[in-house]
Amino acid sequence: MYLHVTALLLGLETALVNLRSGNVVPPWDCHHRVASLYNWMDVAHRTEAVYHRVAGEKNKTLGSQLRSYMASGVLPFLLVITLAHLILRFLDWMVPQQVSISFITAVDSRSGLSTQLQETAINLIYHFIFIH
Repeated sequence: MYLHVTALLLGLETALVNLRSGNVVPPWDCHHRVASLYNWMDVAHRTEAVYHRVAGEKNKTLGSQLRSYMASGVLPFLLVITLAHLILRFLDWMVPQQVSISFITAVDSRSGLSTQLQETAINLIYHFIFIH
């Protein structure tokens, strides 16, 4: 870890020396250089692939989640995760998924999004909030 800090400090010092000497890339040139490095359609396809992979993962139980977090060695973190999980379960009991989805769909129907896209977005949101 110490090497990473040293490399970071060296990079900052080099950047400051370059700035003081006027050896910097103009912002517009920098923008064009970065824009040429990315194919935004490719970025969108890769992002979509990640969403599909995450949506296809098996749901973990609270116990298996906590066991995977044990490596952190931070017990207060585990307590916060457990408390958040219990609160979300309570909220799921108070406002069932069907009610939440129908409300979100009713609100989002004004935006003109397709029903399939709405359902996919709602399922992803539900998956992350209530399952994980």
